[in-house]
Amino acid sequence: MFLQRPVRGLAVVVLSCLALAGCAGGEDLSGRAGDVAFAQGMIPHHEQAIEMAEIALTKDTSPAVAKLARAIRGGQDPEVVLMRQWLRDWGAEEAPHGSGPGVVDADDGHEHAMQGMVAGEDMMRLAESSGDQFERLFLELMIAHHEGAIGMAEDVASTTEDLEVGALADAVVTAQVAEIDRMRKLLER
Repeated sequence: MFLQRPVRGLAVVVLSCLALAGCAGGEDLSGRAGDVAFAQGMIPHHEQAIEMAEIALTKDTSPAVAKLARAIRGGQDPEVVLMRQWLRDWGAEEAPHGSGPGVVDADDGHEHAMQGMVAGEDMMRLAESSGDQFERLFLELMIAHHEGAIGMAEDVASTTEDLEVGALADAVVTAQVAEIDRMRKLLER
């Protein structure tokens, strides 16, 4: 029940944004570089969280971890759909797959590690683990992953002039702070 409210509220925000995004035409990208970079970075970031959640749902986990995994997948999947629609509306490309977990900084043009992305070796360890070891690793990796998403969302929230982007950034922060709190409590048990 703790996670249902933020996810339900997030769904309302996402659906509202989807309706509004459908009204936007192809836009001039000047002045929108931060919004585009946010969407291009957050899509693969969310996709990795969804992948981690799906791994959790294939394991014999506690009901609390399974519920958390379903909430993560259910909350982030519609956000990916929304951000893909924004990129189409803005006439921007999605970040190429396989380009590695990095983002190019608009200020210095250099690639930096995307906040919170889980390294390939850790994803393999996660997939190969089971039982209590899996649950602990899943929770620890997902906390770090969520903290990265929160940082990305806070960054764009401080610079965007787009109300929809700001609303999604706020929703990401709200939902993921709540999920981190829940994950920390699960680690304590």
